[in-house]
Amino acid sequence: MHRTIVLMAVLLAAATVTAGCGASGARPASKPLILTGLKLSPSPVLAPDAGSRIDVLGAAGLLLASADDGATWQTHALQQTLATDGFFWRVATADARHIWAIDRYRGEIVASADAGRTWTVQYRKAHVALTDVACSGPRHAWVVGFTAGGHPLILSTVDGGRTWITQKAPLDQIALAGVAFTDARHGWAVGRGSPVTGADLLYVLKTDDGGARWRVVYKGSNVGLGAIAATDARHCWVVGSSPHLDSRREYAAATIVVTSDGGVHWRTQLDGRYERLLCVTFADRLHGWAGGYRGTILATTDGGLDWAQTHVGPNVLVTAVACSGADRAWAVIPAMSTLLATRDGGASWATTRLCAPGRFGFWALSVPPAGGRTTR
Repeated sequence: MHRTIVLMAVLLAAATVTAGCGASGARPASKPLILTGLKLSPSPVLAPDAGSRIDVLGAAGLLLASADDGATWQTHALQQTLATDGFFWRVATADARHIWAIDRYRGEIVASADAGRTWTVQYRKAHVALTDVACSGPRHAWVVGFTAGGHPLILSTVDGGRTWITQKAPLDQIALAGVAFTDARHGWAVGRGSPVTGADLLYVLKTDDGGARWRVVYKGSNVGLGAIAATDARHCWVVGSSPHLDSRREYAAATIVVTSDGGVHWRTQLDGRYERLLCVTFADRLHGWAGGYRGTILATTDGGLDWAQTHVGPNVLVTAVACSGADRAWAVIPAMSTLLATRDGGASWATTRLCAPGRFGFWALSVPPAGGRTTR
């Protein structure tokens, strides 16, 4: 019925079929869990300085949190919001205690100020799709998405979520899918124009004043929607797919476009190589990771001039990547309920099984920034 929603849901629908662990098949997170391969910590309170914090979000409203670099884990259910028709899609961690998560289909923003132990619903609106969330600290956060009519939606808070305001996008027909902020003022968003108007183009938006004013800094045809990452007001990467097929002629090939001058000029780093990319993160201007189809993870140490490829499994999706520095990064494979971790910049990856495969569908993860800015 709503062509824009159908367009933006194609990737999610395809991934759900591939992964087999969408919200409709997941058990409520409040029931007893069968967690394998995890050492559970006895305390529900996370120490803020115990190590690198990792938050992994399940579609059914289950958050797995580690405050010690994955050595021990705790489970937190977003109990106020559990419902069979929900789908928790993205999570953003500001620091050791402050977390935001969004429900894609119920138009819901939930937040925790105690490391995930308790949650509150800060925003809920029917007939909107929320697609991504970013934060620049415990008080400033942004959520993007689109309405049933294909109109853009940008929400912002400057008081920790007590109030959310709607910001104005520079285009009326654009379905926003990704957002990244490097501080309280400088941010980026990516979306695709509505096919209803015939403007089926990829757009990148930028703000230098916290979202009071957004402007278009990139417009491209033949670029499939993916994800966005930024390290400062000048450096931004957008990943997705090109119109070409991969080497096996099974999936759309990966593409990456990047700017190093604040969006004035853009260049293509990949076009027609590897498989379609779904997520990206950068620790600094040089070190970054991207993931996507066929278990593909790419790593760069020179800002994307060269990318090294790792296959972490056949015919699986890597839906989220995050990092805490030049050597430390994590990735999620929903179909296998698996968290991947590297300590050597992506040269090797260790795996942790989060739960029985397909039970909760862990689609998103977040790590608080440490010397860099991470995104999905």
